[in-house]
Amino acid sequence: RSPEEADRSDRAALQEVLRTADGVALLVPLLNSGDSGGTCAAANALRNASERNPAMCDLIRQEGGLALLHAVLTSELRVESPSEVELIEHRGAKYWALATIGNLAASNDANRNAIQRIDIIPLLVTVATDSKAQERAQEKAEGRAVDEASAGSSSASPTSLLLGELVSQLALVAGEVLSLMLAKGDKSIEMAIVSGIVAAVRRQGAQPPVAFPELMTSLQTAARERLQKVRMGDDPAALHLALDFGRWIRLPTVLLGNARNEFKARQIDAIRNERRQQLLDADDAHIEM
Repeated sequence: RSPEEADRSDRAALQEVLRTADGVALLVPLLNSGDSGGTCAAANALRNASERNPAMCDLIRQEGGLALLHAVLTSELRVESPSEVELIEHRGAKYWALATIGNLAASNDANRNAIQRIDIIPLLVTVATDSKAQERAQEKAEGRAVDEASAGSSSASPTSLLLGELVSQLALVAGEVLSLMLAKGDKSIEMAIVSGIVAAVRRQGAQPPVAFPELMTSLQTAARERLQKVRMGDDPAALHLALDFGRWIRLPTVLLGNARNEFKARQIDAIRNERRQQLLDADDAHIEM
């Protein structure tokens, strides 16, 4: 067997064991074990169990796993002076928790809606738009990544390099999850992502995820659709939100200008029509008198 076939076979075997032995019900509480190693192992097992397995994803949601996965992503180490192993396990637990959420996002609408309800989207936006993680991912994609240890940096230990790589991988997975949510989710999920991004931009000056081309493409598509919708509407707040999002995701300036101008033209026409109708109503009232 090829390595890929062996990996699929091993994953299928693990999924079957977890399904028949109620393994998900046993694993989910371990996410809240308080031990970085146990949490990391449980998150890793859940990620493997839910890979391309919608039924297992449903079980994780039904057992309350999403809330605990969210808690892992926002958790801090509970020890004052963590060891290098604890630091790696803690960051690794976040990576596997996020990868598990990604599997749920890819599975079905019920799980995507559950992800939205527990307010994970703002966290995904924050992680995906982390500037340092994006710089590292961009350098790696372009072959410019520098091995600080081999370059003679005395301050870069293997642990710090590994932790830095995990930060980059977290941002990458967060971007992939957002892409999945945009591609497969409904309009309420799209709006939650757009609003979360604009809020992050206004709050902390988050940069567009140029290091993640698939996410950029998904977000630009969402921005174009949002502009097309609001330009035909009558909500100035929605227009400003769409324009802010479009500028941030680097839509062409002419596209933004056209949307703004068309919106204003429609507003002016609406005001003129309203005044014309008022005059007609006044004339009718005068004739009746």
